[in-house]
Amino acid sequence: MLSLDLYLIVQNFIADNVDDRHALFGEIIYATAGAAVLGLLAFGFYKNKTAQRGPTILLNLIFLGVSTYMFSEGLVLLGLVTFLVSATTVAAAVSVIPE
Repeated sequence: MLSLDLYLIVQNFIADNVDDRHALFGEIIYATAGAAVLGLLAFGFYKNKTAQRGPTILLNLIFLGVSTYMFSEGLVLLGLVTFLVSATTVAAAVSVIPE
């Protein structure tokens, strides 16, 4: 999520064909908030809290869907990174479910 945020920030400054910079700025704010939430969830995993597992899986499954849109729009590298990080996180979160 943070890589998407950084990509949007860079595009805001270097792109010539951005029609509505306010909309792009809104996406940057949304991506920054999402990265902060994922950071807090990761901190919960670090502290061995069990309440963070469900939201983490849900958010990363959403990101798996977002990565397919990135692939279809030609952003292959960004889509691949998003897919790999999300799939790895989902696998890690599911593998540590207590019995």
